[in-house]
Amino acid sequence: METMSRRDFLKIVTAGVASVSLLASISALRSGELKLKYIRRAEDYYAGKVAYERVVRSTCAGNCTQACGWNAYVRGNTVVGLIQASDYHVYDPVAKNAYNPRGCMRGASFVRYIHGPMRVKHVYKRVGKRGEGKFKRITWEQALREIADKMLDIIQSDGGEAIVFFSPIPAYNYISAGAGYRLANILGASGPLSFYDWYCDLPPGEPMTWGTQTEECEEWDWTNAELLILWGANVAESRIAAVHFVTEAKYRGSKVIYIGTDFTATAKLADEFISVKPGTDSALANAMIHHIIEKGLYDERYIKLYTDMPFLVRADNGRFLRESDLVENGSPFKLYVWDRNTNKPVIAPGCLGDERETLDFDKFGIDPVLEGSWTVKLKDGKSVVLTSSR
Repeated sequence: METMSRRDFLKIVTAGVASVSLLASISALRSGELKLKYIRRAEDYYAGKVAYERVVRSTCAGNCTQACGWNAYVRGNTVVGLIQASDYHVYDPVAKNAYNPRGCMRGASFVRYIHGPMRVKHVYKRVGKRGEGKFKRITWEQALREIADKMLDIIQSDGGEAIVFFSPIPAYNYISAGAGYRLANILGASGPLSFYDWYCDLPPGEPMTWGTQTEECEEWDWTNAELLILWGANVAESRIAAVHFVTEAKYRGSKVIYIGTDFTATAKLADEFISVKPGTDSALANAMIHHIIEKGLYDERYIKLYTDMPFLVRADNGRFLRESDLVENGSPFKLYVWDRNTNKPVIAPGCLGDERETLDFDKFGIDPVLEGSWTVKLKDGKSVVLTSSR
C-alpha cells in the first residue's frame, strides 16, 4: 500500500475545505447574503473611521467653475468626509441623471486644504516691502477699520469712482460675488471688474463673433456633436468632472480633434492631435476660416442670424457703418446690413436700442447680402464705400 505523507494529507484536507467554502460562498452570493454581509462589515468599519454628526449639502469651489454638488459629513466643525451629492436629476428634470454623479478627485481632496496647515485662517497685514514676505497678524476689527478709513479718505478726496472693486467670480460663490457687487454699487465705486480682467482668460472670439462675453456650450450636449474641436482646452485635467462626455461622444460616433502645443491627457483622448507652434494659432484659425468660406462649407442662414459677417464696413476707416454715421443724433450702437430685397442699407434687427428684440431677419422681410461693395452718402455729405464684413 502506498503511504501518504502528513504534508500530502494536509493538502487534500485543505483543498476539500476550500471547495466546500467556495461552494457555500457561491450559494451565499447568489442569495445576496454574502453581499449584505460585506456591506455591513464595510459600514461597521467606516463608522468607526468616519463618525459624523450631520450632513451638509455643499458645492466644490474650485476654479474650474463646475461647482459640483457634494455632501459634506461634518463632526463638530470639521469636515471628515465627502461624497458626490448625485442629486442633479432633482434640479434639472431635462438632463435628469446625465450629470450624476458629478465631482472629481481634486474636489474630493479639497477638504485636506480646508483643514491643512497651508490654509490662512487669520488676518495679516504687510509690514515689509511688496514681495518681501513680511506680515504681522492683526484682528478682524483692526483690518476692517483700516480698510474703511482708507476707502473714506479716497471717496472724500477723489470720489467713489476712484475705488475699483473686484469681487469673487459668481461660479465660485454667488453670495460672495453678489455682496461685492452690492457694496460697490452703494459706494458708487467703479466696477466690479469682470473676473476675466483679473485672470485674462476671456475667449475673445466669442464677444467678437456673437457679441456676448461668454457662452459656454452645455457639456451634456457634447455627446450630440459630430465633431468636437478642443482647442487649447485640456479638459481632461482642467474639467475632470465633465471630460467623460468627450469619451461618451466618441462612443456615439463623434470625431474628436485636439489642437495644442503639447501632447496632453486630452490629446490622448482625441482621434487626431494637431501640434501647433506657440503663437501660430491665429494663422491656423484664419486658414480654416478661409477654406470654409472659399468652399462654401458654412450654413448661410446661421451666419446671417448669429454672426457679424453681414454687417456693413466702411472702407475708409475699417469700422462698422452705424446709424450715427448717416443720421443726426443717430445711435452708435445700431449697425447696418445691405438688404437684397430693397437694395439699400437697413438697420439690422436686434441691435442695442432697437425695439425689435429678435435677430430674425425673415420676420421683417430682410435678406442680408454677405458679399458686395456699395457707395452711400454720410450725414456730412461725404461719400464712402461699403463692404460686408464677409
